[in-house]
Amino acid sequence: MKTVLHLSRAVFSKNTDQQFANSLTHIKEADQVAEAINKRLNEMQKKLKPKNC
Repeated sequence: MKTVLHLSRAVFSKNTDQQFANSLTHIKEADQVAEAINKRLNEMQKKLKPKNC
């Protein structure tokens, strides 16, 4: 029973919720960076592509 209480407190604690929210923020920021890099790479590919193709 103590194990169940300990696990439930660990899973549902506010600290865990805050850590989860922070990780989601970091994932969102990383996704935005990846999107910006991808956009820039696409622009560079268009510039380097031969005009005849």
